[in-house]
Formats: sequence, structure tokens, C-alpha cells
Amino acid sequence: MKHRQINNVSLVASDIHIDDVIKVGSDNCLRIDKIPADLQAAFDSMHQKVQHSMTISHNAELLEQHKIPMSRSLFTNLFVFTKVIADKFPKLACVDNSRQSFYSKTPTANLSEMFEKQLFQCAEFAVIAQLYLQSINVNSEYVGGEYLMTENDEFGEQHSFVIIHENDNDFVFDPANNTKGNIPNISIVELSPEQKIKIQAKLLSGKRKVAFFETRNIITDKKQFYGYGDGCNILEDMIFKKEKNILNTPVNDLSRD
Repeated sequence: MKHRQINNVSLVASDIHIDDVIKVGSDNCLRIDKIPADLQAAFDSMHQKVQHSMTISHNAELLEQHKIPMSRSLFTNLFVFTKVIADKFPKLACVDNSRQSFYSKTPTANLSEMFEKQLFQCAEFAVIAQLYLQSINVNSEYVGGEYLMTENDEFGEQHSFVIIHENDNDFVFDPANNTKGNIPNISIVELSPEQKIKIQAKLLSGKRKVAFFETRNIITDKKQFYGYGDGCNILEDMIFKKEKNILNTPVNDLSRD
């Protein structure tokens, strides 16, 4: 596994394999002991459904309608992943305190047991999304970071998601929070080259390695802020908003190994 701990809270991981252990909270870790048989079967069915979906026009129409700067192949894979997980495992998301209770007794939990007990939240969903994207050779990274509802939030909410790099675009895929109708929650990151340099500097050598970047949902146009928080208060210079009339550039090249 390629792994970089950015600060005491946030991390980036890619090339995740069996027996790797990923931090999924302040004191909790998730071991990729194996890919459960039912989940592997779902991955296999995704490959088949993607090939079928590529022959119909629905996804192409969505891309055109919303002017989405993403390849049809990538969007179809994210669309199919979201639909299959929602359809095959409708109770996978843990909506009470069972997950926290389980981790309190088992600080390093196995993916297969979390899957069997249906104790998934954002970290586990992001991990399996990263595993699937790796299996189809998509350039992506699991991020254990933070999320802001608005740029005025004083503190971030700890949250896991996936950043996908395609050509000169970066996208945030948030598999734990589907758009209405089980449409994948995908946002585009739009930053100037100058902003990119500032983020890299903060993540590599800043006094506090903290940076949040504005994203726009490609379907709903909702503005959100994802990033690398450290659990402390957020200062104005840690938030990077979209500038007008710019081209999108990768958000975290230097945070990768």
C-alpha cells in the first residue's frame, strides 16, 4: 500500500492490497483481510453491467445534459458501482452506534467482519470503492480527511472519500452519500495552478498541514468543501475556493508517493 499520513487526522492511501491496514478514525484501523465472496461477486457483476451500460445512451445523455467533463467509461463505472452496492446490500450502511461500539471492542477490525455485520460507514464505503477502482486501473486515492458543509464552518467533520484523477481533472467520489435515486455523488475540483501550489506547500511543509478545496457536484451543482483537516479549528487561509474562468488542475499531486 502507498500511504501518506498528512497530519494527525488525515491520510491518503492507494494501491491497497490484502493484509494492508488503514486508519479509519482517531483510534481505529481497518484490516483488508480479504474481499468477502459476496462483495467480489458484486465486483464481477459490475464489470459485466458496465459493458452492457456502455452500449446504451442513458449515461451519455447524462454527461451531455450536465456538461460533465468526465469520460463516459469512468462515469459508467461509478454509476454501476453505486447502483450495484445499493441494490445488493441495502442494509450495509450502519445508521446507529453499532459501528462505534464494535470498534471500541476491536480497534483493528477486519473488512470481512464489518461487511458481514453490516457496519459500513464512510470509511468502509470509500475503501471498497478504492478497491474496485484499482481493479479497473482508475487513477484514484482513498482519503481519510474532513468535510465542510460551508466555507464558514469552524470545524470539519471527519469523513472518508475517494479522489479520482482523469486527464487534467480531479473528482471527489463520495460513495457513502449517494445523490437522490442512487446516482453517484461525484464532485469536480476546480483550482488554479497557483492554488494547487499553495495546497501542496501546506500539505508538505505547512505549520499546520490543513487544506480544504471547493467542489461542485456534477449533477446537482451543489457546492461542498472536502479536504485534509487536523481536527482543530479552520482558518481562512486553509480554504481554497474556485476562481473565475480557470482550468481545473490536479489538487494533490505532491501528496502522493
